[in-house]
Formats: sequence, structure tokens, C-alpha cells
Amino acid sequence: MKNTKRISTQGKTVFVGIDVHKDSYTIAGVCEGMKVGSCRLPAEFIALIKSFDTLFPGAKICTVYEAGFAGFGLHRFLEKRGIKSIVVNPADIYVQANDRVKTDKRDALTMASQLAGGMLHGIAIPEEALEHKRALTRHRESLVEDRSATITRIKSKLHQFGHMCEAFDGPFGKKRLAEFEQWVTTVADDLRQVFESLIRTLRSFEKEIASIEKAIAHRTQDDTAFQILSTIPGFGPVTSSVVANEIGDFRRFNNRRQIASFCGLTPSENSSGEKIRRGTITKKGSSRLRSVLVEASWRAIKHCDDLAKRFEKLKYRCGARRAIVAIAHALIVQARACVISQRPYTVMSID
Repeated sequence: MKNTKRISTQGKTVFVGIDVHKDSYTIAGVCEGMKVGSCRLPAEFIALIKSFDTLFPGAKICTVYEAGFAGFGLHRFLEKRGIKSIVVNPADIYVQANDRVKTDKRDALTMASQLAGGMLHGIAIPEEALEHKRALTRHRESLVEDRSATITRIKSKLHQFGHMCEAFDGPFGKKRLAEFEQWVTTVADDLRQVFESLIRTLRSFEKEIASIEKAIAHRTQDDTAFQILSTIPGFGPVTSSVVANEIGDFRRFNNRRQIASFCGLTPSENSSGEKIRRGTITKKGSSRLRSVLVEASWRAIKHCDDLAKRFEKLKYRCGARRAIVAIAHALIVQARACVISQRPYTVMSID
């Protein structure tokens, strides 16, 4: 990147990288292959627009920033102001392997340079209504993780004080939790206080999860994609909601390879000459979707004979882990086909 004296940006296109933090933005602009300005400013939308006018007067602005905690609010604000904006996956930004210098200004300049060179492509920006639906299913996911962590704490205390037994091992369903609550009444006062506190926490998480699931069910009653996804083996209400909300418009994927790649379910490849070596999945994609689809696949092979037979055949050839990933790949491919064609799943349509 050339760094020469300041040039006029009047009537030219300036590519601006924005390194976003909670309290500040760091920006850097590139025009005609040269850095034309940079600064650090408070994380305020209006302040950002003013900085463009000050640093790049008369220029057409194109911006880029990394997807992350800041969401898409900044992107939507810039687009409404007539400024072209893209949000990119941080993993898509090229960084040299031996580059060990990392600063906000340098990150912003790297994004600006790669945007100017046509190396960056934005991720799909969901409509606000869809983003709100995602927030609901993702909140449920967080609550489930917190519930699991509470159960782990309970079992840790049982191990610590020598009370762990087969009766309390495994999942804490309603029956096991009721038995545990009854047992807690027999232990010493101080330890009982600890267990009762953990039980109340666990109960509160279960109550909140049930409330969120009820809200999800209510909001998906008239959702056509949800209704179609619910016909796929292994796809219960929660799985169907997560897949529908995370993918959004299935038509944005032109073929099966694209949607499988989005879910991180494509095999890696290391080929040279005539030798072709395919390995495990790349895991480049939505880890949330991949996890949900694999979990759904384990359920599917228990209830669908055709999928069970396919799993056993693949398991013999490449092992259970790769076999279940192949089932997950087949299910999401079929999900796309079903939603686009507006037809429910049929056993003969799986491939």
C-alpha cells in the first residue's frame, strides 16, 4: 500500500475500513491505491458521517466492517444515508501468517485495501424482523447452555462431597430432579442451602425456556417455511425454527453446495496433481446450524428407516462421525429443495 502525500478525493471513490469497538471507531480510507486518511472517533453514527465529510470531501464512500457484537445497526444506518456498506466474516479477511503486528488502525487499513481490491464479499444482511426471530431462538440456546451449566455445578458438588451416585447420573429430567429435591432435604443445613439455591436456579431456567419455546411456537404458526421444515425427519419445532431463522431466504443459495458450505458441512480437500484427498468438514460456516443439524440427524436415523439404512452403510465405510455429518448434509440439501418447491418432505426425495 502506497502512502504518499494527500490527494484530492473530490468525485472519486474512497474505500473505508471501520474497526468497530464498543466505545470507538477507527477508520482508514484508500483511494486509487493510496491511503488518504485515518482517524479514531467515538462510536457514534453521526460522528462517523462527519468524519467522512472531513477526511474525504466530495468522495463516494464505500465501507466495510467485521461482523460481530455490533450487529447490523451501523450497516443499516450507512445504507439509509446512501453510503454503500458491506459486513464481512472476520475469517474472510486475509492476514499474512508472519504478520504479528495488530492495531486498530492497521486492521481498518487492511479492510479498506482489500475492499478496494475486490477481495471482500459481504455476508447476507437479514431483515430486522428476521433478526428479531433469530434473537428469540438464540436466547433459548443461551438459556439451555445456562441450564446445562447449572446441572454440571450440581453434579460437581455431589462429587465434591462424596454424594454422587447412579441415581443422579445422566440427564436431569423431571423425575430425577424431583428425586434429587427429596434427597436434598436429608443433607446438612449448609450444604442443603447450596443445593436448594442451585435447584431454584435450574427451575428458573426451565421456566424461561418453556416460555421462550411457547413464544416460538406462537410466532411460527403461519410461517410456511417452518411448516415445511417440520415434515423433515428429526426436525422438531425448535430445530425447524432455528434453521428457518438462521437461513432466512433459501433461494439465495443457487445450489446444494452453497447451502452446505453455509452450514459448514462440506468436506475439506487437499489435492495435488492426480491425487485427490478429501478430509473432515471445513467447519467454515455457521457452527450453530451445523450443531442443530447434526443433532437432528441423530434423531432422524431413529425414526426414518431409509436414513437409518444410509447411515449404517456410510458408517461401515467411514465411521459414525462422518456418516452422521453426511446425513446432516443430505437433510439441509433436502430442506432447501422442499422450501423452494413449497412441498413437504417425502422419503423418496432424499438423495
